[in-house]
Amino acid sequence: MKSRNKFVLEFDEETPIPYYYQLQLFILKKIKENSWKSGDLMPSEREICGTFKVSRSTVRKALENLSQMGFIKKIKGRGNIIIGEKDSDTFIDHQLSFYNYLVQTGYNVYNRLLEFEEIKPPIIVREVLDLDYNEKVYKIKRLRIINKEPWYYDITYLPIRLYPNLNKEDLLEGSLFEMVKKKFNLKIKFQKKYLFALNAKKEDARLLDQEIGDPLHVFENINYLVDGTPSEYSINFCRSDRIIFETKVGKMLPREKIKGVSNKKKKDKMKIIL
Repeated sequence: MKSRNKFVLEFDEETPIPYYYQLQLFILKKIKENSWKSGDLMPSEREICGTFKVSRSTVRKALENLSQMGFIKKIKGRGNIIIGEKDSDTFIDHQLSFYNYLVQTGYNVYNRLLEFEEIKPPIIVREVLDLDYNEKVYKIKRLRIINKEPWYYDITYLPIRLYPNLNKEDLLEGSLFEMVKKKFNLKIKFQKKYLFALNAKKEDARLLDQEIGDPLHVFENINYLVDGTPSEYSINFCRSDRIIFETKVGKMLPREKIKGVSNKKKKDKMKIIL
């Protein structure tokens, strides 16, 4: 077993970000930088508490979160071991179906249906989905329970004309993305995704077991069919201590100048880290 690595971290007392989350981000940074490698043994909870003068509950919450995310593993009689950075390359199905990604990486996922109704959509939904004035949509609100803990909830709008006879049973099990393909024989070609941040309000905090004011990741998604028809508009409200969205931005070289790469177009990939 490899030796323990020392911590070098100063907590920012001015920021509203809680200490456990600062510690969690620090450890993730060390793993991603490869400063802490797979197999490294972390300092004990007591050592971390003594080094940073923080409570045992603060340290424990940070370590529990990292364990849930799959970056460390607690081994009885030894302590917490670094597992390493997950393989985060995902193809189009994972981009469009977060449910599929979670299941395929070993998480236990349960859907709790909170709302299901036919409504006349708000103006913004009508415009995004390019609907006629009198067209109705299904409004769906679901809470996602991951490993017996609420991670995120989503509000989804589906045009009724594209999803005739949709029922509650379709929404309780599995992925909405898979249901669209299998039951309605619709193929989603691409998705527009917008990411922003919000502080949890009373309802968010109640559903996600958070405190009012805690930071949330919010994803706004628009799915398009092969012919360009907008088929779904959804908003995901995610706990920021459970879900991390990663993308890489850089200057691209012309394809003909990249060694070993043909001029044929390839699908982009999106990086998702849990």
